[in-house]
Order: sequence, then C-alpha cells, then structure tokens
Amino acid sequence: MKTQSPWTPMITSQFPTDQWYGFFPDPTVADALLDRVVRQVHRISLTGESIPKIQALKRMRKE
Repeated sequence: MKTQSPWTPMITSQFPTDQWYGFFPDPTVADALLDRVVRQVHRISLTGESIPKIQALKRMRKE
C-alpha cells in the first residue's frame, strides 16, 4: 500500500517544466528527479508582466 508524505513541497520557477531537464548534467538523474516532482502536481502558470515591473514603470513615468 502506498502512503503519501505528510508534507507538501512547493516549487516555483520562472522556467516551464519542459526546460527543467537542461539544468541537470545527467539525463538519468533529471528523469529520476523530475518524474517524482511533476507526476502528481497542481500546476499554476502565470502570464503577463510582473507586478514589480509594472509598479517600477509607473514610478518612472511619475518622475
């Protein structure tokens, strides 16, 4: 019987998951780790400009 871990990791990245494999020098290690990480996930993809960037542009326009 498979038991689930009592903790839930949260991983954030500016890169799409399909680009994560390139960060590992060994493809076998990449497959082993990422298979476990991305198998059962809730993925939230954000689009658009970042809030800090928008706020900085607004400040620059006021000056």
